[in-house]
Amino acid sequence: MKEELPNQRILHRSRYASFAQLVTKCEFHPEEGVRYYCKDCFKALCAECVVNHARHDFIAANNMAANELKKQLYLTDASVSERVALYSEILDKSEKKLVDMDDDSKN
Repeated sequence: MKEELPNQRILHRSRYASFAQLVTKCEFHPEEGVRYYCKDCFKALCAECVVNHARHDFIAANNMAANELKKQLYLTDASVSERVALYSEILDKSEKKLVDMDDDSKN
């Protein structure tokens, strides 16, 4: 039986693999500085790239973007904490089963 993990949707992608992009140069246009942050794609965008994300929800790569990342980091931290608790419980149950199996094999 597969156990459901809490808040599985929060960590299903590595959304923030490159936080530094928010304050550096564009990944596709190195001569351009990052000016926007696409909330749909989780990408840092320059003025040229934003055209490709016109139908997406994006914000200026300034304090608003930093606040958005802080919020997502908080949610991620909460999800990780829940998973640690869940995995600790699973580990404890598994160790108990191993001890029980070992005891059964001795009898």
